[in-house]
Amino acid sequence: MMRTRFIARQWSAEVTLTYEDKMLNKATIVDIVTIAGEQCGMFDWRPKYGRYTATVMKQAKTA
Repeated sequence: MMRTRFIARQWSAEVTLTYEDKMLNKATIVDIVTIAGEQCGMFDWRPKYGRYTATVMKQAKTA
């Protein structure tokens, strides 16, 4: 069976993460997401083509 894969050379996504700040802090969350992008990637045929970098754009106010 032949497979084809979509290639997006330049892409971006905005993601909102919610976490329990009594268990994890912002720096830990950023580290986890960054390492996942470097080591694991996203989508099919990872990590060669699915790697990404993470940038914190803004921090929402806590309740």
